[in-house]
Amino acid sequence: IGLNLSRTTRAAAALAQALAGGARLACMKQLYLADAGIDDAQVENLCTRGVGGLGGLQELYLCNNVAITDNSLYVLSAVLDRGALPELQRLYVPKALGEAREARSAICAAAAERGVRVLFR
Repeated sequence: IGLNLSRTTRAAAALAQALAGGARLACMKQLYLADAGIDDAQVENLCTRGVGGLGGLQELYLCNNVAITDNSLYVLSAVLDRGALPELQRLYVPKALGEAREARSAICAAAAERGVRVLFR
Protein backbone atom coordinates (compact mmCIF):
# COMPACT_ATOMS: atom_id res chain seq x y z
CA ILE A 1 0.00 0.00 0.00
CA GLY A 2 1.27 3.46 -0.86
CA LEU A 3 0.01 6.90 0.04
CA ASN A 4 0.65 9.89 -2.20
CA LEU A 5 0.28 13.21 -0.40
CA SER A 6 2.32 15.16 -2.93
CA ARG A 7 1.17 18.76 -3.33
CA THR A 8 -1.23 18.43 -0.40
CA THR A 9 0.22 20.39 2.49
CA ARG A 10 -2.73 20.01 4.86
CA ALA A 11 -3.05 16.27 4.26
CA ALA A 12 0.66 15.73 4.97
CA ALA A 13 0.36 17.68 8.21
CA ALA A 14 -2.78 15.74 9.19
CA LEU A 15 -1.01 12.42 8.56
CA ALA A 16 1.94 13.45 10.73
CA GLN A 17 -0.45 14.51 13.48
CA ALA A 18 -2.41 11.25 13.27
CA LEU A 19 0.78 9.19 13.45
CA ALA A 20 2.00 11.28 16.36
CA GLY A 21 -1.32 10.54 18.06
CA GLY A 22 -0.72 6.79 17.80
CA ALA A 23 -2.22 5.84 14.43
CA ARG A 24 -0.70 2.69 12.96
CA LEU A 25 -0.18 2.23 9.23
CA ALA A 26 2.15 -0.75 9.33
CA CYS A 27 0.98 -2.03 5.93
CA MET A 28 2.05 1.19 4.17
CA LYS A 29 5.09 0.52 1.98
CA GLN A 30 5.52 3.89 0.23
CA LEU A 31 4.84 7.36 1.55
CA TYR A 32 5.05 10.15 -1.00
CA LEU A 33 5.43 13.57 0.58
CA ALA A 34 7.18 15.04 -2.44
CA ASP A 35 6.27 18.66 -3.11
CA ALA A 36 3.87 18.61 -0.15
CA GLY A 37 5.03 21.92 1.29
CA ILE A 38 6.40 20.37 4.46
CA ASP A 39 9.22 21.89 6.49
CA ASP A 40 11.81 20.85 9.06
CA ALA A 41 9.29 21.01 11.92
CA GLN A 42 6.93 18.63 10.12
CA VAL A 43 9.76 16.24 9.24
CA GLU A 44 10.86 16.28 12.87
CA ASN A 45 7.30 15.69 14.08
CA LEU A 46 6.87 12.77 11.71
CA CYS A 47 10.25 11.31 12.61
CA THR A 48 10.15 11.74 16.37
CA ARG A 49 6.50 11.08 17.08
CA GLY A 50 5.10 9.25 14.07
CA VAL A 51 7.56 6.65 12.83
CA GLY A 52 6.25 4.01 15.21
CA GLY A 53 3.13 3.82 13.07
CA LEU A 54 5.12 3.25 9.89
CA GLY A 55 6.95 0.03 10.74
CA GLY A 56 6.53 -1.47 7.27
CA LEU A 57 7.56 1.63 5.32
CA GLN A 58 10.06 0.82 2.56
CA GLU A 59 10.21 4.12 0.65
CA LEU A 60 9.91 7.68 1.92
CA TYR A 61 9.79 10.52 -0.59
CA LEU A 62 10.55 14.02 0.70
CA CYS A 63 11.72 15.53 -2.62
CA ASN A 64 10.84 19.03 -3.80
CA ASN A 65 10.04 20.47 -0.38
CA VAL A 66 11.92 23.75 -0.43
CA ALA A 67 11.35 24.41 3.28
CA ILE A 68 13.28 21.29 4.30
CA THR A 69 16.88 22.07 5.22
CA ASP A 70 19.96 20.11 6.23
CA ASN A 71 18.50 20.03 9.76
CA SER A 72 16.07 17.38 8.52
CA LEU A 73 19.00 15.23 7.42
CA TYR A 74 20.23 15.19 11.01
CA VAL A 75 16.74 14.25 12.24
CA LEU A 76 16.47 11.46 9.66
CA SER A 77 19.97 10.26 10.60
CA ALA A 78 18.90 9.96 14.24
CA VAL A 79 15.80 8.00 13.20
CA LEU A 80 17.95 5.51 11.30
CA ASP A 81 20.55 5.35 14.09
CA ARG A 82 17.94 4.35 16.65
CA GLY A 83 16.52 1.60 14.44
CA ALA A 84 13.18 3.18 13.61
CA LEU A 85 11.64 2.45 10.22
CA PRO A 86 13.13 -1.05 10.20
CA GLU A 87 11.94 -1.91 6.67
CA LEU A 88 13.10 1.33 5.01
CA GLN A 89 15.04 0.68 1.81
CA ARG A 90 15.02 4.03 -0.01
CA LEU A 91 14.91 7.60 1.25
CA TYR A 92 14.41 10.39 -1.28
CA VAL A 93 15.41 13.86 -0.10
CA PRO A 94 15.58 17.24 -1.88
CA LYS A 95 18.67 17.48 -4.04
CA ALA A 96 19.57 20.86 -2.54
CA LEU A 97 20.14 19.16 0.80
CA GLY A 98 23.44 17.80 1.91
CA GLU A 99 25.35 20.84 0.76
CA ALA A 100 26.88 20.96 4.21
CA ARG A 101 29.38 18.12 4.23
CA GLU A 102 28.52 17.14 7.81
CA ALA A 103 24.81 16.75 7.07
CA ARG A 104 25.43 14.65 3.96
CA SER A 105 27.96 12.50 5.83
CA ALA A 106 25.56 11.97 8.74
CA ILE A 107 22.64 10.73 6.65
CA CYS A 108 24.82 8.66 4.33
CA ALA A 109 26.61 6.96 7.23
CA ALA A 110 23.38 6.19 9.10
CA ALA A 111 21.77 4.90 5.91
CA ALA A 112 24.76 2.76 4.95
CA GLU A 113 24.76 1.14 8.39
CA ARG A 114 21.15 0.08 7.81
CA GLY A 115 21.41 -0.71 4.10
CA VAL A 116 19.15 2.20 3.18
CA ARG A 117 19.75 3.96 -0.10
CA VAL A 118 19.60 7.79 0.09
CA LEU A 119 18.75 9.53 -3.15
CA PHE A 120 19.11 13.29 -3.50
CA ARG A 121 16.47 14.36 -6.06
